[in-house]
Amino acid sequence: MTVTKRTYPELSRRIYLDYAATTPLAPEVMEAMKPYFSEKFGNASSIHSFGQEARTAVEQARESVARAIGAKPSEIVFTGSGTEADNLAIIGGALGSRRSHPNKKRIIVSAIEHEAVHESANFLKTLGLPSERNVFLVETIGVDRYGRVDESTFEACLGDDTALVSIMLVNNEVGTIQSIARLSALAHHHGALFHTDAIQAVGKIPVNVDELGVDLLSLSAHKFYGPKGIGALYIRDGVDVEAILHGGGQERGRRSGTTPVPLIVGLGAAIELAVSKMEEETAHAMKLKNRLVQSALRERELFSDIIVNGHPQYSVPNIVSISFPFERYKLAGDALIMAVDVEGIAVTSSAACSSGALRASHVLLAMGLNEPTAKATIRFSFGRWTTEDEIDEAVQVLEKVIGRLKG
Repeated sequence: MTVTKRTYPELSRRIYLDYAATTPLAPEVMEAMKPYFSEKFGNASSIHSFGQEARTAVEQARESVARAIGAKPSEIVFTGSGTEADNLAIIGGALGSRRSHPNKKRIIVSAIEHEAVHESANFLKTLGLPSERNVFLVETIGVDRYGRVDESTFEACLGDDTALVSIMLVNNEVGTIQSIARLSALAHHHGALFHTDAIQAVGKIPVNVDELGVDLLSLSAHKFYGPKGIGALYIRDGVDVEAILHGGGQERGRRSGTTPVPLIVGLGAAIELAVSKMEEETAHAMKLKNRLVQSALRERELFSDIIVNGHPQYSVPNIVSISFPFERYKLAGDALIMAVDVEGIAVTSSAACSSGALRASHVLLAMGLNEPTAKATIRFSFGRWTTEDEIDEAVQVLEKVIGRLKG
């Protein structure tokens, strides 16, 4: 794969290794979107020619998304983000299931889900009058030290009262891939809906809704070089999902709001590009991962005790999460990230920042790391424009920073 920074010269002044957080807009995607900000500005709900021109573009993008994941265009609902897609899947899916099966009130999520999933599930617990707050119950299932859900443990949690299960396809912090096809089959045996958050998977691994056996699947454009502010939810034909946004009845009544035509066009263009480049970019990311972990870090004595988080086999190559055991390194996570950033390397910790205080990642804690070590974690994530030289430079900077912080 030929990597060039000429398109984005600002990337050559700093090293961006946080592609799992967001990606730059691909130039091809920008070009596809431009006309819909200017001369093709019509409202897709209007019946005149301007509106029909916009509507045609939206439906073409819908077809692109459907084709990318093996779905039908009628099964794709555009949303304002991946977070909204998760909310619609879990809240709307649970309410829809409850409508036809009043006895189903249990929601099962894994311990390593994104906060959009956890908070949506927790919201369901608040529904109903104070005296009847058990409309929905939420159960969180643990994972092993690699971040994988154990199938036998999962099966034991299922019951005929299970309304919906949500387990992500690829974890955003450590890159672990779940056995979604087997887990969804177990859930369906008990008549439960199965949702997977595929936001970190689309464009990184093949995603086919029939092969996965899912009823609901979330994705977000800005994770694969598309625009921010647009996502999509796959809803299998026949699945009852109650709308959570009400208004003009766009998206066949499932998601009201004026159709953001330029963003949808960008999503369609980005997903086509991501799928076409997936094999090439997977090989590129694997080369970078091997260089980072095997050639760079493992060769240095300072890094001999690091922990590489995630499954050694079932993981995406573009995410590498590395923890520095507190007992050996005595590092404070916030100081580590800030010191690396000052040196021009953009990475992130596997933690959430709340009110200025660094919290240990719930994902890493669920995988068994202690809190100080979980805080002293760096997530590297590679992308289309990452080079091997940047990996080498990042390791050199990391070595210098850790030596200074330890010293």
